[in-house]
Amino acid sequence: MTSLDLAQLAASATTQAGIALFAALAVAGALAAVLLARAAGREARRHATDLALACARVAATEELLAVTRAELAQLQARLDQSLARRETPGTATFRQAIALSKHGATTRQLIDTCGLSQGEAHLIQTLYGREAPAAPADLH
Repeated sequence: MTSLDLAQLAASATTQAGIALFAALAVAGALAAVLLARAAGREARRHATDLALACARVAATEELLAVTRAELAQLQARLDQSLARRETPGTATFRQAIALSKHGATTRQLIDTCGLSQGEAHLIQTLYGREAPAAPADLH
């Protein structure tokens, strides 16, 4: 073999090696692209799952918040009613009747002064009056 033949053979081998190397790199690049796409797909699916879970948790939290707000509104209404009952004019009337009874007012005076019914005045006299209620004659 001549040196020219050897040069041609070397050039041909270099070209074939270059082509083989280029083909191998192309295949490796395509394979890497496929693997990256699959990994990106898995990552995207994982992120989508995480996002769905977070959305479900937010929705559940919003429902609990709505229930809590409704319960709070009910408690506020009950508190307002309770405070309104404590501050009614009737309460002041009963307090006045109790004070008068403790200072010796009669049942009739409680009825006339405070506008109580006979039963209310009698009850206040029994509970708060100066004189102890008369004991029943027979408890049998």
